[in-house]
Amino acid sequence: MSGLAITDNIPADTSYVAGSITLGGTAQTDAADTDAGDYNGTRVNVALGTVAGGQTRTVTFQTTID
Repeated sequence: MSGLAITDNIPADTSYVAGSITLGGTAQTDAADTDAGDYNGTRVNVALGTVAGGQTRTVTFQTTID
């Protein structure tokens, strides 16, 4: 499938840890720019691109409990 993306809202009473987004172990910036990830102030967005059947992509990011 192509055009896949992950969007995850940051829960109430937590704070996103700046610079913590990774896709497949590769760091992503928090800005909406040329890499796959961004943080818009309320949620993390990561474009996965094309993922063939049986393939996986791993997205990580961190939050802290307020």
